[in-house]
Amino acid sequence: MRCLAALTVLALSWCSTSVPAQAQVDAATLEARLEFSLAPLVEARDLSGVIAFRTGDGPIRVISLGYADWESGARFSDRTRFPAGSMTRTLTRAMADRMLEADLLRLGDPLDRYLPDLAGAGSLTVADLVNRTGRIAPVAASRTAWVPPEAASANAMALDDAALARVIEIARNARFETLVASRFLGPLNLDDSLLLDRHPDLPALATGYEPGPRPLDLRQTPDPVILTGHDGLYTTAPDLVRLGQAVLQRRIDLFRPDGQMEAGWQVRLRDGFAIYSLSSAQPGYRTGILALSPTELVVAYAVNIDAYPAEALDELILDLAFNRAASLPVRPATAALDPALLQAVGTYESAILGPVELVQAEGGLDIRLPQSGRQDYLTPIGPDRLFWRRIGAELQLERDEAGRVIRITGHRITDSTARPILLERSDLPPVAVDTAN
Repeated sequence: MRCLAALTVLALSWCSTSVPAQAQVDAATLEARLEFSLAPLVEARDLSGVIAFRTGDGPIRVISLGYADWESGARFSDRTRFPAGSMTRTLTRAMADRMLEADLLRLGDPLDRYLPDLAGAGSLTVADLVNRTGRIAPVAASRTAWVPPEAASANAMALDDAALARVIEIARNARFETLVASRFLGPLNLDDSLLLDRHPDLPALATGYEPGPRPLDLRQTPDPVILTGHDGLYTTAPDLVRLGQAVLQRRIDLFRPDGQMEAGWQVRLRDGFAIYSLSSAQPGYRTGILALSPTELVVAYAVNIDAYPAEALDELILDLAFNRAASLPVRPATAALDPALLQAVGTYESAILGPVELVQAEGGLDIRLPQSGRQDYLTPIGPDRLFWRRIGAELQLERDEAGRVIRITGHRITDSTARPILLERSDLPPVAVDTAN
C-alpha cells in the first residue's frame, strides 16, 4: 500500500482538477484513490475487508483494509474467505439452467416428484423454484430433512433456492456442492471458493463484526444459518472478480431477452456504460460485484464489519472508476451519554421499518426491529441526538411541550436521496388537561 503522504498529494491534485467522467482510470490510480478514500473509515473501525479488481485479462489487484480478525490482529490476504450469502443463487440458477437445456429437468415437473416430504409440493412445479415465486411455506420447509429447523424464519426467496438445490441433487443423484464445484468453481478457477452447510473449521475465514456501543467497539456476530443453494458459498474477493467476469462474458448466462438479469443481478446505465451488479449482506459481512461493459472492468469487495460504509461501497467505487472525486462521510464524534436521552425508551411506528422499540442497554440505547429480529446499538452524538451506526443514520429526538419524546426523525449520511426516517411514538398516554379553569 502507498504511504499516507503520497496518497494525500495524489488526492489533493485529483480533487483540485476538474476531470471529465470516463471509465475508467488506470488501475494504479484507482487503487490509490480507493485506499485514500476509505482510510478514515478503517481508522474509525467502520470498514474492514478486501477489494479486488481487474480489467480484461490483466492482473487482479487486491487492496486490504483493516483486519480479518480485529482481536488477534490477523491480516487479510487474497485468500481470506467470506460468506457470500445470497450470491450462491448465481450458481444455483446456472446449474438449473444447464440441466434444463440438457432436458435433465423440466419446468413443468411437479415438485412433489422430487420433494415428497414438503407439504404443498403437489401444487408447485420446478418453474416456481426457477422463477422464485415464493410459494413455499417456511413452516412446511422447516419440517423437511433437507433444511435446518431455523428455515421457519427464512424468507420465501431463500427457500425457493434451497428447494431448487435439493431438486438438482435428486435429479442428478449427486450432492449439490459437488455438482457446483465440478461444473463451475473448478472450470472458472474459483480455487478458493466452496459451498458448505457448516463452517466451524473453515480455514482463512474472516471474522464478522457489528458495531458496539463505544466509538471503537466491535462485537462478533453469530454464525449465519446456512440454507444450501442460497447462502452456502464461501469465497474470496479475487474469486468474486472471476465470477463477475464469467457473468460479464456470458460463461454464466443470466441475461434475459429484455436486457434484465436473473439470480438477483441488477442492470443500469451510467455515462453510456452498462453496469451489472450483485450484492449480498448478512450479519457481520457484505459482498458485492460490479462489472462494467464495454470496458470489462470488474470490481469485487468483501467486508467484515456490518456498518454503514459497506452498503455505500458500490456508488463510491463507481464514482472513482468514472474518474470523479468521491468519499464516504466519517460518522459524527461520540458524545457523553446524556441521561435525558433515556427518555426516548419506548415503542414507535414507522411506515418503512414497521414497529420499532428503543430499549435501555449496555452503553445507553439500542434500537430493536421486532419484524426482523434485528437489534443495534445507538451512539449518543449530542443533546437529543443519536447515531445509528449500522445504517449510518443521524437521529433527532423531538419533544412535546411537556418534554416527552414524541417523535424521532433522521436521515442517512451516505444517501441524500433516501427517504427520511420518521418514528412516531406509540406508547405515551395523552397529556392530562387541566379543566379546573
